[in-house]
Amino acid sequence: MGDSVRMRRVILLHPFDAWAGSQRVFVVLVRALRGLGVPVDVRLGFGTDGFVSQLKSVHRFLGINRVPIRKILYPFWIVALIPRMLRAAYGGDIVWANTVHAIPAVLPMLLFAPRRVVLHVHEIEFPRLFHWLLRWANERRARVLCVSDLHRERLGVEAHVLPNCVDGGSDSEPLEPPVVLFVGAISALKGFPLFVDVARRLPPGRVRTVACVPNIPQAAHRWVENAEAANVEIRRGLSDPSQMFAGATLLLQCTDPALWTETFSLVMVESLACGVPVATAGMAVAPEILGDAWAFDVPSRDPDGIAAEISALLDDAPRLRWLRAAARERRKNFTFPAFQDHVSEVLDGVSEGRPK
Repeated sequence: MGDSVRMRRVILLHPFDAWAGSQRVFVVLVRALRGLGVPVDVRLGFGTDGFVSQLKSVHRFLGINRVPIRKILYPFWIVALIPRMLRAAYGGDIVWANTVHAIPAVLPMLLFAPRRVVLHVHEIEFPRLFHWLLRWANERRARVLCVSDLHRERLGVEAHVLPNCVDGGSDSEPLEPPVVLFVGAISALKGFPLFVDVARRLPPGRVRTVACVPNIPQAAHRWVENAEAANVEIRRGLSDPSQMFAGATLLLQCTDPALWTETFSLVMVESLACGVPVATAGMAVAPEILGDAWAFDVPSRDPDGIAAEISALLDDAPRLRWLRAAARERRKNFTFPAFQDHVSEVLDGVSEGRPK
C-alpha cells in the first residue's frame, strides 16, 4: 500500500451494534487497518451490546439497544455526523461506511469527495431508498464493496468483492458416531425445522445431530421440544468455532432461499476453517464459497433426500477424507492475512485528490 494512502486517516462508520455478521466483519476490518499502520476513527451510531462495542476507542452517538428507539433516532445520528464528514471531505480523510444504513451519513463526502468513500455493503434486501442512494454513489465513483460475486451480480452495481474472513481454525478429527451439525438461530429463515426433519430420518445411534444456537427464544420452546424428540442435541451460545466444529463430520447449512438470500456465510467459512465440509439445501452462494469442499446440495429441501445424501456420504470414507482435505485447502481464501491484503488493495484504489 502506498505511503500517502497509509498516512490518511480512515473514518469507519457503523450505525447499529449487534451480535451479527456485519458487526463481526467490521471488527476484523478495524484490526486489519490498524495492522497496516492506518490511523482509524471508529464512529458507532447506537448500541452497547455487540461486537463493535468491544473495540477500544469507539466514538458512540447513543448507547441505546432497543431497536424501535434506535430507528426513530437514526436520522439524528446522520445529522450529527455532517460536521465530521465535511471536515473529512476537505481534510483528505477516507470514509469507510459499513452496511447500507451508513450511506446517508456520508452524503457530504459523496457530494464533495466521492472518490474517498468506501461503501461496504453486506445486505441484498433493503428499502428502495437505499438502492437509489447506492446507485447514485456508484455513479459518483464511490468505491462499492460486496461480499461475493453473487452479491455484486444481484445488486447490479459496479463493485469490488471483499470476501469476509474468520480468525483461527482447527484440524480435529471427526468423532464416532459421526456428528452432523447445525449452526444458527432457531428460525424458519435459518432452516431449523428442516434440520429437525432431517434428524428424524437419520439412523438412531449411528449419527449424532447437534444444533448450536445463540439462544432459545420463548416462542421457540415448542421447536426445541420437537428437536429433542428427534434426538437433536441443543447447545446454547455460539462459542468459538474451534469448539463448535470440533469433531464434526458435516455442517448442514439449511438457510431457506425462499425467505432470505445469503450473499455470504460466515458459518460456512468457519466450518472450512475447522476442516469440516458443508452440505446445503438450495443456497446460491455455496459453490462460490465452498469450491471442492461442497459435499452436496438438495435444492428441493426434501428431508428424505437430504437424509439419504448424508447416509450415502457417511458410507463413503474416501470421499469424506477428500472433502476434509478440500476444506483445509479452501479455507486459505478466507484467512485474516488474505482479508488484510484485500483491504490494502482497496485503499490503494481510493483516490487521493482533495475537492477543488
